[in-house]
Amino acid sequence: MKSATVFAMLLLVVLGAPASATVTVRASPIPPSQVSTTAQVNVGLEVRGETSGKLLTVGGGYTLICEGQVNGSIEAERSVSQTNLFYPGITLDVMVPETTPTRYVIQGWNSWQAGSVHECSFKYRGRAVEASTSVTGGGYGFTFGTTSGVLDSTDANTAQFVMIKPTLHPGGGPPGGGCEPFCTCTP
Repeated sequence: MKSATVFAMLLLVVLGAPASATVTVRASPIPPSQVSTTAQVNVGLEVRGETSGKLLTVGGGYTLICEGQVNGSIEAERSVSQTNLFYPGITLDVMVPETTPTRYVIQGWNSWQAGSVHECSFKYRGRAVEASTSVTGGGYGFTFGTTSGVLDSTDANTAQFVMIKPTLHPGGGPPGGGCEPFCTCTP
């Protein structure tokens, strides 16, 4: 009796699967921007994936690099999976990183010449994947999901922006006095 109940539950799960799943993805960057006139930049990425199926993994990542930057690029990646065995159709939003926008310090900023302008590139990508899975129980097993193995959708692009190292004013400091980090200024 227990085996028949498990078989009936598995059959309901399989019968509820759509005959042919579709997958879409949209990667939306938080517009990268310099924080005031500092060495910091705000960036982030939202990736939205959708499927008409029951299994979905959505993720994304980015690479941030500015000319004159030292120690390579800044990179981040993140993915999340969701399964809904009883009702087809999943929409999943993933933020990269988990908290956005995220503020990074551009390494090498302090060696940039005052008054210089630096081109920066924010390359981002989002991906959504629907795959098949197997469910077993009570001596029975079923595989459901896409029949072609994996459905995959990708969205990628590049956003360009500039960072400006402000010019020094008479007295050696920025306008209105004060100092940049790690320097000695006289107001």
